[in-house]
Amino acid sequence: MPQPQINGIFSHYVAPQDIIDIVNKLKPKTSSGLDEISTKLMKATIRQIIDPLTHIINTSLQSGIVPDKMKIAKVVPIYKSSDRSLLKNYRPISLLPAFSKLLERTMYNQLMTYLKINNILYTHQYGFRPSHSTIPPIIHLLNHCGDASCKPSPEYTLATLCDLSKAFDVIDHNILLSKLHIYGIRGTVNDWFRSYLSNRLQLVDINGNQSSTVPIRCGVPQGSILGPLLYLIYVNDIGNSCQSNILSFADDTTLYTSHSNIYQLFSIANEHLENVFDWFCSNRLSLNASKTKYLVISPPHMKPDLTDQSISINGVKLERIGNDCREKSTKFLGIHLDENLTWKYHIAHVKKKISMALFSIKQVKRVFPTYCLRTLYIV
Repeated sequence: MPQPQINGIFSHYVAPQDIIDIVNKLKPKTSSGLDEISTKLMKATIRQIIDPLTHIINTSLQSGIVPDKMKIAKVVPIYKSSDRSLLKNYRPISLLPAFSKLLERTMYNQLMTYLKINNILYTHQYGFRPSHSTIPPIIHLLNHCGDASCKPSPEYTLATLCDLSKAFDVIDHNILLSKLHIYGIRGTVNDWFRSYLSNRLQLVDINGNQSSTVPIRCGVPQGSILGPLLYLIYVNDIGNSCQSNILSFADDTTLYTSHSNIYQLFSIANEHLENVFDWFCSNRLSLNASKTKYLVISPPHMKPDLTDQSISINGVKLERIGNDCREKSTKFLGIHLDENLTWKYHIAHVKKKISMALFSIKQVKRVFPTYCLRTLYIV
């Protein structure tokens, strides 16, 4: 692999117009971080403050230091449903200072350009990437299963859907910085990311009442622009962890492999999963065995005897999805898969959603005006 080239990609100077262009693309939100400055207000006043703002951003890029005031997150709990007294019924929303979004977007643009030019990101990582979606990995897996079953000696496909616990919140900063260095992101740029990740604080705000601040010692910043891309870099080498095929969409990780002999298939799948589990442990990521499941995909006429077969992680047997199991289908990137790819479970799911939506529209059609009903229908 050729040595990545950093020269000419990471710049220590950003022109005022470039920052204005970034601001113009931001959504005019009224919510604000601890600085009480919303993106809507920033968009309205950007030309009056562009000179000092440009100076701050360029000084940060040149020195490799991110101002501490840009690293304080205000966490607002948003009520979801059920009992209001239970913490689990609230979703924490992290709000960062508006000006930090400009600094992050400036670095994000340079980092993404660097990753693209040097072709660094894992080919089968489809999450948080421009021009990527859930469709390619779904088609990729289905085509593989179809090709495997149509071989002269038909093959079964065993797919393991891994579930990671709080993946974004447990990222080890030292490991991340080391990986950035390995990928060629060094010197002042690496110092900038070290500063960006360190000395971060957060507090909780409930109706204007704020808690004391507490430090954030691991994880990528929630609600940030750079966070998702840094996560992709952190897990980028997962494809080297085993010889199995791996499809990733952000933290959704699916291993799949095929073989005509069901006993060898399970043996290979267990070996590959053990390798991936070791990789997760080495990178301080936690694989949730109770929520990690697998299914053996094959045409209906191929009925393997799975009585004595199992997939295990660290001695814990995984739950299988199948016609003779507790769960008949599983959700894979928005679609419901069963072991014979019949689509009946996915169709039933779609029909249920449509039925519920039509019922809701019917209940309010005599109350809401036409434009509201049209909005409900589209949503």
